[in-house]
Amino acid sequence: MKRRKLGNLLAVLSLVVATVSANQVCYWWFNQPKFPEKAKRLRKF
Repeated sequence: MKRRKLGNLLAVLSLVVATVSANQVCYWWFNQPKFPEKAKRLRKF
């Protein structure tokens, strides 16, 4: 019984960590400053 509770706790904790990480990446990605026009020539795509 104790092992099952520990497994459930670990699953919930990993879900919370994944959710927080995804939200932070989305916030970082969508709040980037605009790419300067002069810097476009430096890209290597």
